[in-house]
Amino acid sequence: MRLRFLATLPALVIAPAVAVAQIHASEHFTLTQKVSTTTIALEGDRPVARGRTLFGPDGVVKWGEVWTPGANWATTIEVDRDVTVDGHSLPKGKYSLWLTPKAAPSPWSLSFSRVTHRFHTRPPGAADEQLRIDVKPEQVGMHMETLAWYMPVVMPDGVTLRLHWGTTSVPVQIGVEMPRLATLPSDEIPAYVGTYKTHITPTLGAPYDVDLIVQDDAGTLKLSSQPRDIFGAPVVMLPVTDGRFHTAYPSVGTFKGQYFAEKGMIFAFKREGDRATSLEMYGYDDNLVGRGERVK
Repeated sequence: MRLRFLATLPALVIAPAVAVAQIHASEHFTLTQKVSTTTIALEGDRPVARGRTLFGPDGVVKWGEVWTPGANWATTIEVDRDVTVDGHSLPKGKYSLWLTPKAAPSPWSLSFSRVTHRFHTRPPGAADEQLRIDVKPEQVGMHMETLAWYMPVVMPDGVTLRLHWGTTSVPVQIGVEMPRLATLPSDEIPAYVGTYKTHITPTLGAPYDVDLIVQDDAGTLKLSSQPRDIFGAPVVMLPVTDGRFHTAYPSVGTFKGQYFAEKGMIFAFKREGDRATSLEMYGYDDNLVGRGERVK
């Protein structure tokens, strides 16, 4: 009897394990967007409509019911800098989201709670609420079978964030602070002002020569070129570290007066004492694309 039992052990040891697939009715999602110097991140689960009425007296979410716009554990949003939501201040941090639909013409309300880990059937109390705003739902033509959060508009000063489920969409505007231009200390600026005769060897096209001209514009270094204008307009030189600069281009239209950094181009200056004597240009792939010597 003992031998018969032991003889079965190898079969038990080598029998393959059976993997059990875990199927979720509401799959998990993450959404992350960098806007200027601010990162906005959402996380949650996405319920599926499955032919049901979604909002209303007979809906999945009834009028006046506090609901996390998602499923299972509360949907969260995290911002690593202070932002505004439809013009209202929201400090940096992580929040759970709670939406209260209401019958028209009443606006819906969207709440940001400091309690971030909460099951969807247990909304937090008012004492934990950081911000509550009125939002206006819209009826759109496209049916969204699985609840979605997305950002159809991303601008340097903020995004449009939309919740979309069925044919109902709820937009909010998240505003971010645009960075100020970094400048050098006033006693450092004269070291770079001058003209640099530069030989450009672009990745595409034939080599050519230009004069790169660095000027002091009310305490900000600006760069232009002659006789060939390779920038389109004077660009601001943004200091990165010891003698290295990004460039920033002026904007037009809505953001006229602002400058946007072009991180793909680096100008690296070599200094002798308190004076820059030469420069090197590096392109988008960090390859050397130009060398210049100071002539003035």
